[in-house]
Amino acid sequence: FVKNSGIAKTSGEIGWYVGIMSASFSLSQSVTAIYWGQLSDRIGRKPVILYGLAGSLLATVCFGFTNSYYLALTIRTFGGLLNGNVSIIKSALAEISDQTNRAQIFAFLPLSWNVGGIIGPIIGGLLYDPSKKIPWLFGSIYVFEKYPHLLPCLVSAMLYVFGLILGILKLEETHKPKSKKSNKKTRSKKTRKNILESKRDKDIPETSSMSLNELEQSSSSISIEMANSTSSDSISSLWKEDNKNLKDLDEFNESEVLLSNDDSSSVFSYYSLMEERSFRDKFSSTMIFVLITNSTMTLAYSMFESFFAVWSASDIDLGGLAFSPDDITLALSFSGLVVFYAQLAVYPYIDRKYGTLFSYRMGLLVALPSSLLLPICSLLVKLSSETGGVGNVFARAISLNTKSIDVYYMILWVILEFVLCLRVFGSVFSFTGINLIITNATLSASDLGFMNGLQQVIGSLVRVIGPVFTGILWYLTSSSKLIYPFDHTFIWNLIGALYLYTWIESGKIPETVNRSIIDNI
Repeated sequence: FVKNSGIAKTSGEIGWYVGIMSASFSLSQSVTAIYWGQLSDRIGRKPVILYGLAGSLLATVCFGFTNSYYLALTIRTFGGLLNGNVSIIKSALAEISDQTNRAQIFAFLPLSWNVGGIIGPIIGGLLYDPSKKIPWLFGSIYVFEKYPHLLPCLVSAMLYVFGLILGILKLEETHKPKSKKSNKKTRSKKTRKNILESKRDKDIPETSSMSLNELEQSSSSISIEMANSTSSDSISSLWKEDNKNLKDLDEFNESEVLLSNDDSSSVFSYYSLMEERSFRDKFSSTMIFVLITNSTMTLAYSMFESFFAVWSASDIDLGGLAFSPDDITLALSFSGLVVFYAQLAVYPYIDRKYGTLFSYRMGLLVALPSSLLLPICSLLVKLSSETGGVGNVFARAISLNTKSIDVYYMILWVILEFVLCLRVFGSVFSFTGINLIITNATLSASDLGFMNGLQQVIGSLVRVIGPVFTGILWYLTSSSKLIYPFDHTFIWNLIGALYLYTWIESGKIPETVNRSIIDNI
């Protein structure tokens, strides 16, 4: 599309403008992801998911009917603004699952992304410019001659329409926000605070004159303690212990607290306090560590994804592999098949046996050597005399011409596929694990959409930073005369350092994230 739009004249300019268009979607998503998450907390998941599908449908159709780069860039930007479904779907999956099946259910989310990543390029590649590729069917249709990318956009739009229809008819709401019931005696936050202060002035013992801020802090700490509880009795005992001195506050009678439909406890309202928390109170120390490791992990994977294609296609003298597009596709496709086994069979078993935190950290440790071993391939390709791609290696092997088989090049492909398979296993375990950990570490069900939206914001931003950062570093190091590890291998070493740092930081996350707080409330 960028080439046909006429805005770019050289291959370098094409890569630049493609990068800008890709970044525009991620950047715009980062602007509205939290808004969509909080909106789903207020009105429910289903309507927001349908809004997102409708927005993507509109953006995809509009994109198909333009040849202007800047108009297409605007459409892509609006497409990102109108869709925050990734975070909403994570919240919905958390709400329809529990500790017994959450790992299996969450495994389908990255699996669907990987399937889409395989099918999407196929649709785009096969259906682009149909008037020339399929002239007997589309050759006489003017609109496909004028807009060669229209057909794959229409096919994508049909998938969105199918999703909309399925969502309207079959999707059930997973989050029904609680209505704020009140009576004539219901008081505002300010009034309740004044009552507490007046009680303190009447010589009520100090333990009974807690301010509202102290109560809010108490509620946050108790919600974290509840992650260690396994029954409703133990949860109730926590609340009774912390609120045993509130009996003298007769102004706070039972009719003034918001209780869930199945809660007959007379303790001070947990939910009303949770609703009145400040923005800072939504974040426990555990969640902060989780988000930090999520940021560095996503940055490492983003740098790997964007740099691998550039590095493998670069000249051998620059430290690359001189791969053709077919070689790159073959390498990634083979390793991509591993994701099905890792996602559906291996991860659920490891998570169930050892826990979510262990699975997350194991994924980081498995991914660590995937970047550190790739420079070996650069050395092997220099030792090799083979330049015709992996196809020539297979052809020579079949002909049994052992003298002409390039051993170095065959070893290169073995190591390359091994490294890429390691990366796939690492990404499956680390991304599925971090999604589950964020759900488990969320203090309140009413914050679930917000937290998943914040995670999407972080992911969108680092997916913009990663490619730009690697592009600058590759420009500076590819032809430099610096010694190892600051030569052409520097980016791979830096990615490995990010994995290592993330693994070390993840050690500060407590074992309580293996169980969900909101499941025990």
